[in-house]
Amino acid sequence: MEEVLDVDAESFDATHPLICMDEASKRVVADVEPALPMAPGRPRRHDHHYRREGVRALFLFFDPIAGWRRVSSRASRTRRDWAEEIRTLLEVDYPEAEVVTVVLDTLNTHDTASLYEAFDAETAHRLARRLRLVHTPPNGSWLNLAEMELSILARQCIGRRFDSVEELDRAIAAWQEERNRLGLGARWRFTTPTRGSSCGGSTRSRRTFSGGRSTTRSLAVLKAISRRAFAIGIQWFTAEKPARKWPRASQVTYYISSILRVEEAGQALFYGIY
Repeated sequence: MEEVLDVDAESFDATHPLICMDEASKRVVADVEPALPMAPGRPRRHDHHYRREGVRALFLFFDPIAGWRRVSSRASRTRRDWAEEIRTLLEVDYPEAEVVTVVLDTLNTHDTASLYEAFDAETAHRLARRLRLVHTPPNGSWLNLAEMELSILARQCIGRRFDSVEELDRAIAAWQEERNRLGLGARWRFTTPTRGSSCGGSTRSRRTFSGGRSTTRSLAVLKAISRRAFAIGIQWFTAEKPARKWPRASQVTYYISSILRVEEAGQALFYGIY
């Protein structure tokens, strides 16, 4: 963990950029019957039947300082696919950089051996000399900011049905272009001196990658959920036995959805991603 946190705390150097990388799989499904379009107060409605259009492997590269990201959609996620994406990163995205630091998880394809499998020895060695890989620890992939960016991609863009792979690619390209235009980076609040705070410590860090909105709203939401849940529990358990009533189905649904968002909101307090 400390290795990843130390990398995040390093001073900015344009010749040694920091890139976070992660992968995801997206199943492309299309409607069999025409869906009912959205209307005021009513979401889009579709039939439970669907038609499979394929599966795509998504490779996301995220620069949390510059607020830049690139998402590639491929038919597979082999060593050769990863190596070709790394070559694009080094030769197209950051051709002037001396060394590119890439934070990524411990997937078996995420090592320099993939470069030697995909390219000749001279090309692989040239790319490897400009590449610094920093792997997140087991069960510590949340340290990778690209994982949060993939979550945003899923919620804002690809968490729906697409009629074809081409439509999916167009939607991803539009999402990527808009976020890059806005320069949406990340705010990092978890560093090596504060790692103990997640286990009960009291030290806090204000180290940040870039500007961003305050996490006051997230804190307020968490506090409101906690207070409301506690109040309902007290009212129910202190009421007379005949007067006890279970919450309505809509209330149960609301509180369950609120609980499911706690983990995401908690991560947002550390990442501050918007």
